[in-house]
Amino acid sequence: MSEPADHRLPVAVLKALHEAIGQQLSARRAELTEDLVKQYKANGTDRLTLNLGGKQVATFSLKKPEATCTVSSAGEADYLEYVNDTYPSEIEYVPATVRVRETFRKTHLKGLAIDGDKAIEPKTGEVVPGVVVIPAGDPSSFTLTFPGDGKEEIARAWREGELADIASGLLAIEGGDDDDGRADV
Repeated sequence: MSEPADHRLPVAVLKALHEAIGQQLSARRAELTEDLVKQYKANGTDRLTLNLGGKQVATFSLKKPEATCTVSSAGEADYLEYVNDTYPSEIEYVPATVRVRETFRKTHLKGLAIDGDKAIEPKTGEVVPGVVVIPAGDPSSFTLTFPGDGKEEIARAWREGELADIASGLLAIEGGDDDDGRADV
């Protein structure tokens, strides 16, 4: 019977690289998000592309939050009356309580049109009473997409050493152990 293959070194190396890459990715994403938000506020640009060897390999798109609607506690009775008049089948009568069905509330609020600080019923064009608009706020993240063979192109450039000038800084692994002096693999 032959000895089992020794997988300890590859597992340890991959684990160390995985942790280092994860930490670097989090830090770099935060920096890029900050840069993208500043650019968006300055000139409205919400996406950047990355070219490698003259070929587009990635697109970074800022995720822009949207305004949402909710029912204020002070507007609960007005909203209930509105839904009762407009969508009576969406009212439920629970002993000692009359309320708008929760599934309808979520769907309805999400489907309302927003005009400034007013929530508008798309079917009728009327302002929905009791509903307040929560402004969208600033973007806080982005998506990264790889058009066509973008990932393969990056991998090829890595293998062929075209990214060597940035690779050493990206994969700098800091030393250190867990509290008990052992690394958890």
